[in-house]
Amino acid sequence: MNKWKYVPYVAFHPIEGFDEMRYKKGGSFLVSVVLYLLFVFSIIAQQKYCGQQFLFADDTQVSIQKTLLSTLLLIVSAVFANWGFSVLLEGKARVKDIWILLNYSLVPYTVFSFLYVLISNIATQEEGTLLSVLLWIGIGWSGFLLLRALMAYQEFSFGGAIGSVLLTVIGVVIILFLLVLLISLFQKIFATASVIFYEISFRLK
Repeated sequence: MNKWKYVPYVAFHPIEGFDEMRYKKGGSFLVSVVLYLLFVFSIIAQQKYCGQQFLFADDTQVSIQKTLLSTLLLIVSAVFANWGFSVLLEGKARVKDIWILLNYSLVPYTVFSFLYVLISNIATQEEGTLLSVLLWIGIGWSGFLLLRALMAYQEFSFGGAIGSVLLTVIGVVIILFLLVLLISLFQKIFATASVIFYEISFRLK
């Protein structure tokens, strides 16, 4: 419970909160995993449980496993991309720290996503703009928390934190691109090996 107190604290007092959480080592990896799972469930809830007038995809095609893996891949890529660039920029955060601060920063977006789902079931189509505002508030709040967390953990200036985020986005794109190439390469190798194995088996007969 002592670890959980930092979740609302950094959300409402990010300037003092992240500094205190860093120096007192108040960030918890276990708590961050729970926060990540809540974030994933909020995305799934948007895809499956919004009011019918606000569903923009076939909710029967939503896969919990696919959503879980895709968001995990994205966040892990962001963690390692940020860590890689922070090493070059003389940042102080470890990989574990970046994972923790990223998931703590996602809390406002997660909360507003669940609010979006709840309100969408009683709102009319004309009130859709107000619902979109809810999500943008969550995105903006989480974005500010992330910048402040990077300033505290990486010891960056505000401009340095923004630059770190931009470099992280570039890093994520590079990582995902290389991953796609790697998967494609393994698929071709597997296909070639299968053909060779078939040919050898056929000739041995």
